Amino acid sequence: MPGNTPQQESPQELARRAENIARIGTVVAVRHAKPARCRVKLGDNTTDWLPWLAGRAAGKAGSTWWPPVAGEQCLVIAPGGDLAQGVALLGAYSDAMEAPSDEPGVERTRWSETEFAEYREGRRTIHTEEAIVLEVGAGCSIAMAPDSITLQVGGAVLHIGADKITSTVDIVAHGISAVHHIHGGVRRGGDTSGEPE
Repeated sequence: MPGNTPQQESPQELARRAENIARIGTVVAVRHAKPARCRVKLGDNTTDWLPWLAGRAAGKAGSTWWPPVAGEQCLVIAPGGDLAQGVALLGAYSDAMEAPSDEPGVERTRWSETEFAEYREGRRTIHTEEAIVLEVGAGCSIAMAPDSITLQVGGAVLHIGADKITSTVDIVAHGISAVHHIHGGVRRGGDTSGEPE
């Protein structure tokens, strides 16, 4: 008999591999440094460091970063039942990590106890405690804080506060400049001037 003939695996080993192809477990540790990995508890065993499915992982061509947390339930998929080659598929609700909503027709992403994005009945809501910043390129942004909104385009900045609105450039409304307009019908004494022109 040739020496390089593969040995036939036992029925027990085949059953073990089949059982390991897809198993539900709980994340117990997360490594954020490159390469990002997590360890998952499966029954009485804990896996080595495994990658997790992230939606997109194409580097600069398109990637998603939202690492798992300890206690999060997942499904470990292991080709051929080899857990060393496994990958964690996140997103299974559990008693410890409940769903962010129980309403049908609502799409909701929760980032923390108080911060979320939600779509319901034709309305999109994004709620954060500190600020929301939308940026286009390097010189255009809208920054919303609990007490103000700041719009910037190049060197022009419009700041809307609770008690006043300020601008670094002239504001023109219906063709009338806030900085350079003139008034008609100006007279001495207690008369008022005409409308700005």
